[in-house]
Amino acid sequence: MIIEQFNEWARYALITHLAKEIGGSQQFGKKAVQKVVYLLQELGRVPVGFRFTFYTYGVFSSELANTLGVVEGLEGIKVDYDENQNTYRIAPGVKAGKLEKRGEDFLIRYKDAIAEIVSFAKPRTAKRLELISTIVFVKKNEDLDNNFDDEKLIQRVRELKPQFDDQEIMAGISALRDF
Repeated sequence: MIIEQFNEWARYALITHLAKEIGGSQQFGKKAVQKVVYLLQELGRVPVGFRFTFYTYGVFSSELANTLGVVEGLEGIKVDYDENQNTYRIAPGVKAGKLEKRGEDFLIRYKDAIAEIVSFAKPRTAKRLELISTIVFVKKNEDLDNNFDDEKLIQRVRELKPQFDDQEIMAGISALRDF
């Protein structure tokens, strides 16, 4: 990740922007936002500065979880819980435009990278984003970045995410290669 000075308003603006771009038209919840922000940092090189670890549903940042709460409190996003599906849905809040404006310089500076990741993530479910972000995490943290062996990567991802079969994992690897 590129290390660069960032401010909280850039983070708030980015989350609000993601809710506007991805939220609303499809289910975009807390799990999906974790994966998209991780992909922005790792693939898009957008310096948001969140620290991610590996957790039950894949990559997770407690800082990002807290920031979501702040942005919701500032009314940049609206978070609704669906009891029937046991999921959260994130959509733009009533003050989304104001929060985006506060971080406008950041959004403009990284607009191409953000647009590329949004385009990549938007058609994918949270489950697919979980798989793809896991692949990226394994490659990064287990020194498999460049000359990695597909079988070794598939095996390691399967160990972490046994709900995905080899074909699904290979499809995720292919999606990343095409990216």
